Amino acid sequence: MQVGQYLISSAIFTDIAVQGQYAYVTTSDRFLRILDLANPQQPVQVGSVAIPAYGGSLVVSGRYAYIGFTNNTSGLRVVDVTNPAEPRVVTILQDTTEISALEIQGQQLYAAGDTRLQIYDLSANSAVPQVIGMADLGYLGSAYGLAVAGTTIVVPHGRDGLYVMKTPVATNSVELPLILRSW
Repeated sequence: MQVGQYLISSAIFTDIAVQGQYAYVTTSDRFLRILDLANPQQPVQVGSVAIPAYGGSLVVSGRYAYIGFTNNTSGLRVVDVTNPAEPRVVTILQDTTEISALEIQGQQLYAAGDTRLQIYDLSANSAVPQVIGMADLGYLGSAYGLAVAGTTIVVPHGRDGLYVMKTPVATNSVELPLILRSW
């Protein structure tokens, strides 16, 4: 049963993230929009911030929203959402490839895209993720999701089927041996 609706003139292309009473979406008109769901019958936009393209993936944890980009716009943006009415981009990481899937577990951010899985450490400074591990994915194609359960990472890949990887628990670096690839 539908209890409310928020109409928007642009398309929503990424995952939706909900934290507390707020919903976070990126839209085709190149904005991260924050909606207040305190009254689910009448959601209202409380804030927005411009981004360089529509996001390919989105995850929110604590004070920050992490946005990955596809469509030849590589990079990861970190947005401070402490004040939902005035979100602001605090970090731009452009040394990444396409990011079409994001997941956070504990103090680690997992980012998968067309050719690579990267793991970032958030423990020292959540606003400035530091790469602590990476693994190559197949050439051409894209990650269509990402799941992390303990030390198991699963990435469905458009061209190469399913990647399943194991990683030891680590704080400074992570090795990612591939344990299964099916197509």
